[in-house]
Amino acid sequence: MIADLGRASDIDSLVTAYRDHIEGVAKQKHMPLRQDQVRYAQIALKIFDKVLKPFEDRLSGKSLIFVAPDGGLNMVSFAGLMDGKGKYLIEEHAIQYLSAGRDRIRLQYSDGGGSGLLALGDPDYSGRGITPSLLAKSRVLHKARNIRSGCGDLHTMTVDSLPATQEEVRGVAALWKAESKEPAAIFLGSEATEDNFKALAPGKRVIHLATHGYYFEGRCNPKRTKRSSEMDEGTVRENPLLLSGLLLAGANQHGKLADSLGAEDGILTAYEVSAMDLTGTDLVVLSACETGLGDVKEGEGVYGLRRAFQMAGARTVVSALWPVPDKVTAQMMNVLYRGNEKSWPERLREMQLERIRELRRQGAAVHPYSWAAFNIIGASDRGSPPPPLPPDLDSGPR
Repeated sequence: MIADLGRASDIDSLVTAYRDHIEGVAKQKHMPLRQDQVRYAQIALKIFDKVLKPFEDRLSGKSLIFVAPDGGLNMVSFAGLMDGKGKYLIEEHAIQYLSAGRDRIRLQYSDGGGSGLLALGDPDYSGRGITPSLLAKSRVLHKARNIRSGCGDLHTMTVDSLPATQEEVRGVAALWKAESKEPAAIFLGSEATEDNFKALAPGKRVIHLATHGYYFEGRCNPKRTKRSSEMDEGTVRENPLLLSGLLLAGANQHGKLADSLGAEDGILTAYEVSAMDLTGTDLVVLSACETGLGDVKEGEGVYGLRRAFQMAGARTVVSALWPVPDKVTAQMMNVLYRGNEKSWPERLREMQLERIRELRRQGAAVHPYSWAAFNIIGASDRGSPPPPLPPDLDSGPR
């Protein structure tokens, strides 16, 4: 079925209202109130009517729906859209996002080979606990190393610790060990380094990163520096994959610690991720803020962290579209690793439904801010091996 959704400008204006509302709620010093819920419902219903209502009959009775959004719709959490009955879409369906419809065929098959869990959390952003001897254990050379945006924000910002992520990572590892015979490697504090990540991520079946994420949108217009002028302008200074990333141990040192230790700088950009080889990785969980954002290209999706992990070879990426409270995220993430018989979209749905039920028990506003930020893009499960070829062929608030 094909339906005309009308002018793109009309949808874009609704998406702008949606993002403005979410950003406003995120800036508050408290959880959403009833009036926030009412305002959100008005916007969410309009987007539902414009984008999904033409297909409502086709959605009925379906346990899983696939969404390949284009343009600004990449910035909307479909899980939190509301129908005319006041129900959230996630209450009726698990949702699987795709970069393009063709991924439905391509991602049926797994390259295999990945084994075990790698989880990093509660990084020592100040880097005071990092030593050369610790870094030496994981020293590897990479195609892209310490390449950062020239954005002034990146060179001056500092972030606070996220103590709840230590509990999150330990909980994820405990569940993994209880339900899987594969090994689990966890790195916390001064060991949650970019060096350790780059050395140990290749070959892992599941990667879980609990830390701060960043995304510099239109406000970042990097000035030319001596360093950037010596490199290709399109690749280094303006590449959209340099404007998003994750912060790991030592990030608050802004490269000074890396220079003295001959190490990575703790600022893991999407560009650096895209140069890695994560073939065989089934799932990457980016338990950090705004890891689902990036530079939106019409017809091509979002150029940011989640795209970078897919470019590196990861089949499925869980990422966030806005800042999420630290403790809330830690509580929700444990649900994601329960129940091996369920697909990844089903597990994410259960994680979100559990949070909705908790809010309703508390009599609180069931605003999607605290549960709908995370989405899942790529394959829904491990997949099957590819078919044989003919003989002649071969992703505080975080």
